[in-house]
Amino acid sequence: DVIGGDILAAGTTLFIKEPDSSGFISWHQDARYIGMEPHDWVTGWLAISDVTEENGCMQMIPGSHTAPLKDHIDTYGEDNLLTRGQTVPDVDESKAVPVPLKPGQLSLHHPRIIHGSGPNRSAERRIGFALQSYIAPSVRQVLGEMYVQQARGTDRYKHHIEAPRVTAAMSAEAVALRADANKKLSDIFYAGSDRIGKY
Repeated sequence: DVIGGDILAAGTTLFIKEPDSSGFISWHQDARYIGMEPHDWVTGWLAISDVTEENGCMQMIPGSHTAPLKDHIDTYGEDNLLTRGQTVPDVDESKAVPVPLKPGQLSLHHPRIIHGSGPNRSAERRIGFALQSYIAPSVRQVLGEMYVQQARGTDRYKHHIEAPRVTAAMSAEAVALRADANKKLSDIFYAGSDRIGKY
């Protein structure tokens, strides 16, 4: 067990890079802006398509998760796919390890690991489904509020808002829940910023 037998799912998102596009994800640490402590959680990244170095697979800096969190700079870069363009400056890219995946393969990464990905220079879409994140129930949301669903075991802490299970696709209730969840995520991701985007 990576984080124990009791697991909450705290959000999902698609990361899509269109063919021959300039979108990239700068070097960053998830724990810097997601606002969950302690760091007893992981992000699962599921490949929907082939994920290669050519089409912008994730790269990680091994061992960077063992150090304290780094300061980030908000760049708001036009081609940066992160909400604020949050970037760890001066990363030694020679230490980066690519994480290519076949469809159906999953990588897990620690919230303090420095990671990012380059643009898609291939003729095919690159699609990944991120489970942001799998958390131990003892983890608290220290910035804002976040919906979770029980993925395994039990939640004896009740630190988060439990999202109801969706019973029908695109029902009025499901759409309203998604809008509220996105608002809460936007409040977290843009906390302390003078610019507000839409998550």
